[in-house]
Amino acid sequence: MDSDFKDLDLYRILGIKRSATKKEIKTAYRRKALQCHPDKNPDNQNAAQVFLWLTEILNILTDTAARLDYDKLLNAKSAAKLLKKERDSDVAKLINDIFKRTKHERSVQRDTDKRSLKVCHVCKKNF
Repeated sequence: MDSDFKDLDLYRILGIKRSATKKEIKTAYRRKALQCHPDKNPDNQNAAQVFLWLTEILNILTDTAARLDYDKLLNAKSAAKLLKKERDSDVAKLINDIFKRTKHERSVQRDTDKRSLKVCHVCKKNF
């Protein structure tokens, strides 16, 4: 698979679901290819490159082995993204817990200090 496509969602580019059939893929390709064809976009210097990319996307998604490889790549990316999100959430919870404990410890320390002051004042009055 072309490395240019590893970071792209080819299904989204064609506007189809991952479960799309070859017929649906070809139909979506034709629709996009007509929109992006260099002859229909003579003022767009990138039209030819986009058209070639669309053709490569068609080749990837209609070749069973290439599509399977691409789908594995997408699944791995989704799993990695989910894992990162969970890990980030765990780190955020840990940091939040640390701040809560620190705040609680400070509160307890202040209460202890206040009680100590009261005891000292009582002691001074008795002497």
